[in-house]
Amino acid sequence: MSEFLSYGAIGLGLALAILSYHLLSQEQKIEAPRGQIIKAIYVFMSFSLVIAASGVALEFGKANLAATSIRSQLDEIPRLQNENSELAERNRFIEQKLVLSRKILGQLLDLKEGKIARLGKLKPDQPGYEQLLSQLQLDLNELDEKMSQALQSAGDTNGLVQ
Repeated sequence: MSEFLSYGAIGLGLALAILSYHLLSQEQKIEAPRGQIIKAIYVFMSFSLVIAASGVALEFGKANLAATSIRSQLDEIPRLQNENSELAERNRFIEQKLVLSRKILGQLLDLKEGKIARLGKLKPDQPGYEQLLSQLQLDLNELDEKMSQALQSAGDTNGLVQ
């Protein structure tokens, strides 16, 4: 009998209905059944069946609520997939921008290393040394500025990720 109670209102209603049936069968075994007791048992049995029916109705309500919740979550899937696709596209664009910036920085570093190597080969007694030295310094400063711009451009994703 206690197993019925683990099913909530449905179990309680069924347990009470079984008890009222048992009472009714006991009353009918008597030689002269008492009408008022039988009437009371039928009222008790009706009450227990109402409890069981209420429990069933509540369970159906829960099931419908769960189904509605699942449907609404399933309806969200296309929107989430679309959002995921947009984010993946933005990510690809940022990756392309980073690869390009890395390539540009590599080229600028190669140029800078070449200019520095050329600067190391200069001899102060060569004609035009000072003019060549000042030109190399200007070139190196320009390369540094271009590298800063490339780094800044690679890090600028404000318009991409919001």
